[in-house]
Amino acid sequence: MLVQEIKEKLSTPEIIDLSELITIKPYLSHVEKKILCENIINASLEQNENGLFVCDYYNRELTKNISIIVNYTDININNEEFLEDYDYLCEQGIIDYVLNSMNKNDRFFIKSMVSKNINQKISIENSIESVLAKNLQSLTSKIPDEKSIKKLINDIPKSINKIKPDNMAILKDLFKQGDKLG
Repeated sequence: MLVQEIKEKLSTPEIIDLSELITIKPYLSHVEKKILCENIINASLEQNENGLFVCDYYNRELTKNISIIVNYTDININNEEFLEDYDYLCEQGIIDYVLNSMNKNDRFFIKSMVSKNINQKISIENSIESVLAKNLQSLTSKIPDEKSIKKLINDIPKSINKIKPDNMAILKDLFKQGDKLG
């Protein structure tokens, strides 16, 4: 059922019980819960300006609630207007109703797995070993390979031959002064 349909049904003068309006699944399979948790985790993590991973708690809460609504109920949230739909569901108490009515073990499992995995990923990604490995990988990608070095060696004589004779005398003097200092 679309959120728009819920709006229409709740706007009628008759009192509608949410339990009559919304169907809540009693259980999700382990695979479905794993996918749900991974989506929440991925939406929650971001890199800050220093390249360190942090948790965006707003995204975590938003993604958790929307994922639970989509996976545990018959409510369909419009992709183009998901924030408006989400706000409406919050305003009407539907988010709280679903969270309080869903399988308590599943709710605890999701909360626990998301929290533990976010903490683990942040710990691993921000460890000294990981930061050094990323920086080393970045540095090694800038070191020329054997082919580039050979090309550079072959280009040096050509570049030297292009030096004007007047400038060559200046370079020789510079090298002589360098030898005297060293």
